Amino acid sequence: MPRPEYPPIAPGISRPTQSTLERYLRCGIRWELEHEETHRFATVRMLIGSGVAAGAAAAKRAKRDTQQGIVLGELVERSVSVYEDERSGCEVPGSSLEVSQGKDDTADAAREYWMRVSPKVKDVLYVEEPIVAALNDTLEIAGTPDGITAEGLGDDKVGKAWTQEMADRSRQLSLYDLLHVALRGERPRRLWIDNVFRTRKGWSAQRLYTQRTPEDLAGVVEIVERATEGMAAGVTLQAPEGAWWCSSAWCPHYGRGCP
Repeated sequence: MPRPEYPPIAPGISRPTQSTLERYLRCGIRWELEHEETHRFATVRMLIGSGVAAGAAAAKRAKRDTQQGIVLGELVERSVSVYEDERSGCEVPGSSLEVSQGKDDTADAAREYWMRVSPKVKDVLYVEEPIVAALNDTLEIAGTPDGITAEGLGDDKVGKAWTQEMADRSRQLSLYDLLHVALRGERPRRLWIDNVFRTRKGWSAQRLYTQRTPEDLAGVVEIVERATEGMAAGVTLQAPEGAWWCSSAWCPHYGRGCP
């Protein structure tokens, strides 16, 4: 996937991206491995997420540009194409059967997005827009929110079912709130997670609305400050014991580079 283009970083300024920050905070060991390696690894579930995210972005751009969106077949085709492109560009642990099934799962998840999520996405203003927000005199944060609409700001999550508590605690949405202010000069009216997830009966979807207080935003700024210092110092910690992302399904380094 192409990297977003941000403005040049001024001398004396630190500027982590939201994705790098989240990777570091979830597991410093994974952050260190991916920071040092040039060879890419991904799990099948990660590839499914990348594929559906690309299809969702294409649907949002079409709504922004034409107000019409795209047809189901086009969204599925885009999602599967990106799944295959990402698979060919990295090493994927797992059997060939699992990788092949992942392609079918990507198509099914994309259909669920088109049927259950896309109709709720209206009045699109920005899609994966590269934004930089100044947090203090020496620190910035950069990121590309999935979608900004007249209603507010939404983030897409594919694969795992999210809970309301997860949405309320999402650092990503907190940082996206700050990025929205940097872009538009005001807080978003609403924040939400659009979640496409697998159940025993197939794929399903939900939208979880949430909100942030000024205290929440001040807290996440402090987290960015401390994490940036930790990354600069090379401080790395394992994922918390029992964390769902510390598994072979969600981490391509599980059992390979971890102690």
